[in-house]
Amino acid sequence: MFGYRYKVSLRIWHPDIDPDHISDCLKLQPNIVDRVGQVRYLPNGRSIPNSGTETYWVHAFDLNSSDQEFEDFLSNKLSELSLHQDLFAEITSSGGRCELFIGFFIKERCGFNFSPQLLHQASLLQLSLALDIYTEGNSEAD
Repeated sequence: MFGYRYKVSLRIWHPDIDPDHISDCLKLQPNIVDRVGQVRYLPNGRSIPNSGTETYWVHAFDLNSSDQEFEDFLSNKLSELSLHQDLFAEITSSGGRCELFIGFFIKERCGFNFSPQLLHQASLLQLSLALDIYTEGNSEAD
């Protein structure tokens, strides 16, 4: 419908926070969790480099990107997340970082407008916006 589709995930890194605390505060279940101190292993038994050095928490939002323009989705999601401004401040003030990861899958030339109001919403939450753009046929992040 829009010449693109998108996927959005909330990603959080922190030197020592318990990922269950993040889940409990946000009332969201993670799709990916790495606990600090817990090394992850590949199927061949080799450890994954740098795993276990920090907490990594990811929640992929369930959405149908053909129903809503990206800018509207992002504004609505930032409004929802604003209820948890204190959590994001706690994370960033103690050495962590938070971001909304956005994967765009484009069929044709398109553009997006990040209004000052939208950027201000993200800034108040101390959320970075990370954008990856994939052309049709590139399924790296599908």
